[in-house]
Amino acid sequence: AVMALEKAISQSGGQTSEIYYLYSVALYFQNPDHEKESADKEKEIPNAVHNALADAYSRLLTCDDLSVHRSVYTGLIFYALYVPAPGGYAEAIKYGEEYVEKYDRLLPSGRIYFYLAAAYGQKARYNNTIAETDEARINALKYAKLAIGRDAGTYLKMLQELVIPTDADPLDNDLDAFAKDPEFLSALGLPAASAKSNIINPTEKKT
Repeated sequence: AVMALEKAISQSGGQTSEIYYLYSVALYFQNPDHEKESADKEKEIPNAVHNALADAYSRLLTCDDLSVHRSVYTGLIFYALYVPAPGGYAEAIKYGEEYVEKYDRLLPSGRIYFYLAAAYGQKARYNNTIAETDEARINALKYAKLAIGRDAGTYLKMLQELVIPTDADPLDNDLDAFAKDPEFLSALGLPAASAKSNIINPTEKKT
């Protein structure tokens, strides 16, 4: 699939956003066990996927299929969430807010709301001013509620696990700055007693 799409990109003159998006997906699934490879290989595949998504993004003006637009933004935001702070969450917020501004009335996305909640959660944990941290909390809560309103069956549990990470995936902790926040816990249907005692301080940087 990767070779076929590379040929299609060449034949199209590199002008098709949809082909670049499909190419990014093919690259991702080319080696689903890339985490078992060497450190260099781990970096190589995600970077190639991100580059293909960036190429797709740069060509969106020529693409009439809004579902492709949504998919490209979703991919870019997802990858940004795994880039070290502050650059990662800043990029995720940039793309997420851009999507909401441009497409939310035509094609709202619970997935992008979910990712924005996570991105603002990361920001709240970083070394910001009090005002920036408060703003990040407000936005994280807003997008968490929007994601739940869009599809509670999909996103409620996922959001809960970002507040109180599971033992199986303790590093997916984007919202743990709010693990003792009564309003946040209530919005996610979590009792105050759910908060763990070893929650990372909200001012600490996510590693």
